[in-house]
Amino acid sequence: MAKATSATGASGMTVLTDMGAVRIAARMLASRDKQLSLTDPDARSMKNRDGGVVDYNVQSAVDAKHRLIVAHEVTNQGVDRDLLSTMAEQAREATGVEDLTVVADRGYYKSEEVLRCHEAGIRTVMPKTMTSNSLADGRYYKQDFIYIAGDNEYLCPAGELLIHRFTTVEVGQTMDRLLEFSVSAMPAQSTV
Repeated sequence: MAKATSATGASGMTVLTDMGAVRIAARMLASRDKQLSLTDPDARSMKNRDGGVVDYNVQSAVDAKHRLIVAHEVTNQGVDRDLLSTMAEQAREATGVEDLTVVADRGYYKSEEVLRCHEAGIRTVMPKTMTSNSLADGRYYKQDFIYIAGDNEYLCPAGELLIHRFTTVEVGQTMDRLLEFSVSAMPAQSTV
């Protein structure tokens, strides 16, 4: 087996001097997505929170009544947002159920995908994605608060009560004003 060698020029570009390495580079450049995995030809680099990983993304649709997988797909897409309608259609075809309701986590939420499902007569149930920068800004998300209906109060994640003071209407929206107790004891700002 020939030893792989390379040289790096002043521009920082690597020059392959081994014919095997040249052939591998040519295969990589000829592929549709300019990627090549030598250990698994189907694996691709996918974005994730840590940057990327050579991996697969396995999708499955499960029949809630029988708890059986009715459809599955292996993709190279690092996020699930573009896969909702495809998996919903596969589940419908596999089960033969025309009046289908799909329940998914917020990772599948994309308005265009929800619309495709709606147009196909498939109901979707899922939370919207969290696009707020509240946590990064040191604030809690609204859903982190627990509403105590009997007292008309909220319990914040730090264990403090936010007591209802009054309700007002601003620019056509009803706004509740809350009184914050022991604000100094709260590790983050609260926004409800």
